[in-house]
Amino acid sequence: MKIKNSKIITIIITYAFLIFTAKTVFAGLGISPSQMISSNLSKGSHVESTFVLSRSDPTQDFYFKVTLEGPAKDWVTLDKGMEFTMPAGQQRFPITVLVDVPKDAATGEYKGGIRMVSSSKASNATSGNGASTALSSLIQTDFTVTGDQILAYDVSSIGIHNIEEGSPLDVSLTINNTGNVAARPTKVHVEVLDKLDLKLLESSDITEMGSVASFKTGDISLAVPTKLSKDQYWAKISAYRDDTLLKEQNLVFEIVKVGDLNKSGDLKELICNKNASVGEIVKITGVLENNGKSNYSAKLAVEILKNGKLIKLLESDPLNVPVGKTENLFVYFTPEDSGNYTVKAHVSFSGGSSQEKDATISVRTPGVLGLSTSRAVMLPTAIIAALLLVGSFLLVVYFKKRKGSK
Repeated sequence: MKIKNSKIITIIITYAFLIFTAKTVFAGLGISPSQMISSNLSKGSHVESTFVLSRSDPTQDFYFKVTLEGPAKDWVTLDKGMEFTMPAGQQRFPITVLVDVPKDAATGEYKGGIRMVSSSKASNATSGNGASTALSSLIQTDFTVTGDQILAYDVSSIGIHNIEEGSPLDVSLTINNTGNVAARPTKVHVEVLDKLDLKLLESSDITEMGSVASFKTGDISLAVPTKLSKDQYWAKISAYRDDTLLKEQNLVFEIVKVGDLNKSGDLKELICNKNASVGEIVKITGVLENNGKSNYSAKLAVEILKNGKLIKLLESDPLNVPVGKTENLFVYFTPEDSGNYTVKAHVSFSGGSSQEKDATISVRTPGVLGLSTSRAVMLPTAIIAALLLVGSFLLVVYFKKRKGSK
């Protein structure tokens, strides 16, 4: 009898396990990278990092709720908000994490995490007869705040672009700033040689230029005066930090007659969340393709309207867009009231602007779009309990009948 009882218990446990796992074994969720480590943060500094959520089964919408952990949780926001949807059909989903260190933050190390819990069933579903898949992903955070100013950067590339006669030389430097203060070279030395790269024609030292903000990679554009006429030339460009040579490149460029270099751009896409909550940071991204014949510096210009009334003007940082390349320009908008907002955007660049695109953001008060954690786990608890009871009862009846037949 004990052997039979143990068999019954084993079958019941197996039955329960299959019920609990039947709807969850097929799915998987990952985040890359899995850590956000920012050292040498200064008080009042701002840092951003982009992560990619990926999943094995993209057949359904996934509804995410974000929980922030650790002593620095109030510093952290996400461009997608604290509640967002990963649409069906999308296997990879980028998320940007923004960190704003308070000006009165104490120096020290702050560890925590960004936990994203998802369900494949909408949180506002009223029926309890559908299955939902519980998925979770964690970004570990580690922020170190220091009172020291740290200048740390490198020059990753140097470029020079074709120009028209009468224009200054168009030189660009790409700076990777890993320090907590704005960075730029102290001097850029430019030598121009003939097309055989033999005879020095002009030489200039540039010490006044823009800079790249802390913890960012960006471009610095230089306009170098020249009196050269239409022809092909070599440029030897050297970037220095004080007396230290950071990078040097020899590049070919061309000066053409006025009108040969037309500038044009195509705003291919305007991306932003369609739904948001009051007080939530919304990232607005313009995808620009340089389909002209000249490199240029571009800015995304955005108008925010509500009920036809202009309430906000936003402009992105300038970004160098090479010929034939596509770049993302972005701004951030924080709605203060609920309602429907219209976003109108275009990209401006030297010599012209792109076509205009628009989008709509529906803003609700916090909680309206909220996820219910109890509904975002698996099958409803009541159904699981009922299935277990029915299964257990049928198994007991079965074994009693077998016993009675012997």
